[in-house]
Amino acid sequence: MKSSNCPGDEEVFYNRVFHLLENGELRSLEEHLGSCGPCRARDQDLRRRLDCLESLGEIAPRRGLAERVLARIETAARWRRRFYVAAILVLAAAAGTLVWLVWRLAENKAEHRFLRDLEHAIQVYRNDHGAYPPPDASLGRLLDIPQERVDSQGRVLDRWGRPVRYVVPGEHNPELFDLQSDGANGRDEAGKGDDLVNW
Repeated sequence: MKSSNCPGDEEVFYNRVFHLLENGELRSLEEHLGSCGPCRARDQDLRRRLDCLESLGEIAPRRGLAERVLARIETAARWRRRFYVAAILVLAAAAGTLVWLVWRLAENKAEHRFLRDLEHAIQVYRNDHGAYPPPDASLGRLLDIPQERVDSQGRVLDRWGRPVRYVVPGEHNPELFDLQSDGANGRDEAGKGDDLVNW
C-alpha cells in the first residue's frame, strides 16, 4: 500500500534511472524506496522494462526498403499523372464533341433559315407572276438570291455547294412545291437524316 509521501507519478522514477535528479532529491527517493515496498516494486518494474528496450539495440531497416518505398511512391505518382492526362484528354474530347455539335446545329439552323428565305422568295415570285417558277428554271437568276449561293447554271446552292432540289408541284406539298438540301453528308435520305426540307 502506498504511503502518503510516495511520489505521485512515474516521472520521478524515470529521472532517477536517467540520472536527472539532484543529489538531495536522489537521496530522499532512495531512502523512501528502502522503506516503501510498492514504490520499490514500481522502480524495479521500470528498470526491467528499460533493460528489455536496451537489449533490443538499434533497429536498422532491411536492405532495399527505402528503394522499394521510393519505387512504390514513384509508381503511384506515375499512375496519378497518367490518370490526370487521360482525364484531360477525355475532357478535351468531350469539349471538342460539344463544339462540333453546336457548330453543326448552328450550320443546320442557318441552312433552314436560307430554305425559308428561298421559299418566301418563290412565293413572292408566284404572287408577282401568277405561277411558280417552272422546275427546270434557273431559280438563282429569277429570284433575289446572293450570288455566292448560285452556280454558273443559275441553280441555287446549299451551304455545302450542292444544288437545292426544287420540285413543282411538290410530291410532299402537292399544292405548293418541295425544296430539299441533302445536308452535310451529301446523300439523299428522302427528307430524313441530315436532309433539310420545307415539308
